[in-house]
Amino acid sequence: MPGLIDAHVHLLFESVPKMMAMTSDYAMLNFVAAGAAHKQLLRGFTTVRDLGGGSLSLAKAIDMGLTIGPRVYSSGAFISQTGGHGDFGLPTDVGSRSKPGD
Repeated sequence: MPGLIDAHVHLLFESVPKMMAMTSDYAMLNFVAAGAAHKQLLRGFTTVRDLGGGSLSLAKAIDMGLTIGPRVYSSGAFISQTGGHGDFGLPTDVGSRSKPGD
Protein backbone atom coordinates (compact mmCIF):
# COMPACT_ATOMS: atom_id res chain seq x y z
CA MET A 1 0.00 0.00 0.00
CA PRO A 2 1.40 3.44 -0.80
CA GLY A 3 1.99 5.84 2.05
CA LEU A 4 -0.86 7.73 3.63
CA ILE A 5 -1.47 11.48 3.32
CA ASP A 6 -2.61 13.50 6.34
CA ALA A 7 -4.24 16.60 4.90
CA HIS A 8 -4.56 18.63 8.13
CA VAL A 9 -1.68 18.78 10.60
CA HIS A 10 0.04 21.41 12.73
CA LEU A 11 3.47 19.85 13.22
CA LEU A 12 4.90 22.77 15.17
CA PHE A 13 2.00 23.13 17.61
CA GLU A 14 0.53 19.65 17.98
CA SER A 15 2.89 18.60 20.76
CA VAL A 16 3.21 21.73 22.88
CA PRO A 17 0.81 23.63 25.12
CA LYS A 18 -0.24 27.10 23.95
CA MET A 19 1.87 28.94 26.54
CA MET A 20 4.99 26.99 25.57
CA ALA A 21 4.34 27.84 21.92
CA MET A 22 4.10 31.53 22.83
CA THR A 23 7.14 31.71 25.09
CA SER A 24 9.65 29.15 23.84
CA ASP A 25 12.63 29.76 21.65
CA TYR A 26 11.67 29.11 18.02
CA ALA A 27 14.62 26.75 17.54
CA MET A 28 13.37 24.56 20.41
CA LEU A 29 9.89 24.46 18.88
CA ASN A 30 11.44 23.27 15.62
CA PHE A 31 13.04 20.34 17.47
CA VAL A 32 9.61 19.45 18.85
CA ALA A 33 8.16 19.71 15.33
CA ALA A 34 10.88 17.41 13.98
CA GLY A 35 9.84 14.81 16.55
CA ALA A 36 6.19 15.20 15.55
CA ALA A 37 7.12 14.77 11.88
CA HIS A 38 9.04 11.58 12.65
CA LYS A 39 6.02 10.20 14.54
CA GLN A 40 3.82 10.95 11.51
CA LEU A 41 6.18 8.92 9.34
CA LEU A 42 6.16 6.02 11.82
CA ARG A 43 2.33 6.04 11.67
CA GLY A 44 2.53 5.51 7.90
CA PHE A 45 2.03 9.07 6.66
CA THR A 46 4.57 9.78 3.92
CA THR A 47 3.02 13.15 3.03
CA VAL A 48 1.39 15.77 5.27
CA ARG A 49 -0.27 19.12 4.61
CA ASP A 50 0.67 21.51 7.42
CA LEU A 51 -2.02 24.17 7.65
CA GLY A 52 -0.15 26.76 9.64
CA GLY A 53 2.49 26.90 12.26
CA GLY A 54 5.88 27.68 10.85
CA SER A 55 6.77 24.39 9.20
CA LEU A 56 8.56 25.88 6.17
CA SER A 57 12.00 25.42 7.75
CA LEU A 58 11.05 21.92 8.93
CA ALA A 59 10.04 20.97 5.38
CA LYS A 60 13.41 22.22 4.10
CA ALA A 61 15.28 20.29 6.81
CA ILE A 62 13.47 17.07 5.88
CA ASP A 63 14.14 17.66 2.16
CA MET A 64 17.85 18.21 2.93
CA GLY A 65 18.02 14.99 4.98
CA LEU A 66 18.80 16.80 8.24
CA THR A 67 15.87 15.12 9.99
CA ILE A 68 13.49 12.28 9.20
CA GLY A 69 9.88 12.92 8.33
CA PRO A 70 7.22 12.83 5.66
CA ARG A 71 7.06 15.15 2.68
CA VAL A 72 5.64 18.38 4.11
CA TYR A 73 3.47 20.76 2.12
CA SER A 74 3.37 23.84 4.31
CA SER A 75 0.91 26.69 4.04
CA GLY A 76 3.15 28.99 6.07
CA ALA A 77 1.38 31.39 8.43
CA PHE A 78 -2.05 30.85 9.97
CA ILE A 79 -5.20 32.58 8.84
CA SER A 80 -7.56 32.17 11.75
CA GLN A 81 -10.68 33.52 13.34
CA THR A 82 -10.69 34.78 16.92
CA GLY A 83 -10.44 31.77 19.20
CA GLY A 84 -9.28 29.51 16.36
CA HIS A 85 -6.09 27.48 16.01
CA GLY A 86 -4.04 30.53 15.07
CA ASP A 87 -5.32 32.88 17.77
CA PHE A 88 -2.54 33.24 20.31
CA GLY A 89 -4.18 35.98 22.31
CA LEU A 90 -4.86 35.40 25.97
CA PRO A 91 -8.40 35.43 27.36
CA THR A 92 -7.58 38.68 29.17
CA ASP A 93 -6.44 40.49 26.01
CA VAL A 94 -8.63 43.35 24.93
CA GLY A 95 -8.93 44.03 21.22
CA SER A 96 -8.07 47.42 19.80
CA ARG A 97 -10.95 49.82 19.54
CA SER A 98 -10.85 52.46 16.88
CA LYS A 99 -13.14 55.44 16.65
CA PRO A 100 -14.83 56.39 13.41
CA GLY A 101 -12.59 58.71 11.46
CA ASP A 102 -9.33 57.34 12.95
